Amino acid sequence: MRKKTIPIAVSIAVVIIVIAIALVYLYHGSTSGSVYTSHGPTGRSFVNVGSNVAQYCSNIGNMSIGQTIRWLFDHHSEFRFIRYEFPSNLTIVWVIAAPSHSMLSILVSHIEQMECVIEHGGNPRPWDPVFRVDSYITRRFVKTRIVWLNSTAIKVIKVAKNRCAYEVIKLHAEIVEGFFKTGRIEAQKIHEIPSYVLKICKPYLNATSS
Repeated sequence: MRKKTIPIAVSIAVVIIVIAIALVYLYHGSTSGSVYTSHGPTGRSFVNVGSNVAQYCSNIGNMSIGQTIRWLFDHHSEFRFIRYEFPSNLTIVWVIAAPSHSMLSILVSHIEQMECVIEHGGNPRPWDPVFRVDSYITRRFVKTRIVWLNSTAIKVIKVAKNRCAYEVIKLHAEIVEGFFKTGRIEAQKIHEIPSYVLKICKPYLNATSS
């Protein structure tokens, strides 16, 4: 019995179609559900959130989320800050000053952009354990308020609803202080969650996500 042969032109056409389908799959598989605005030490997205949400949150201020992050890395040393902790009130307060109103406005935009991302289910550093927990807990149990003290100084007030949330925002505050001091050097680090914080937060982290 003679074997049936497939014309070369048909074989080539089939190969081209398979490659095209694979490329489409890879492209959409790598971009859907996230926005690559700025990147971490191994090219990972700083913001993991749907593109519509990212565009919406980027409308806060005059720069996109990624542009704002990169600008802050470039100018981190120009800010001055004092951080206060009030354990009895589960509150952390920052007083932050900048050389100009426009520079401080960019920082305020960044804070508001990150609040927006978290409120919509996103995560500013999805590969970092502290930021994963911080996004989950902050969305549910933390209120943030920004008060302009004058044209070049603000007060950022973060109030937690429980001890877990307070310990988590303390961890976040320590990382933010690192960003202020060293910029991209801090961004290269992966921040693990201390065991005592995991123990305190276990009832909340085991709860069903809403």
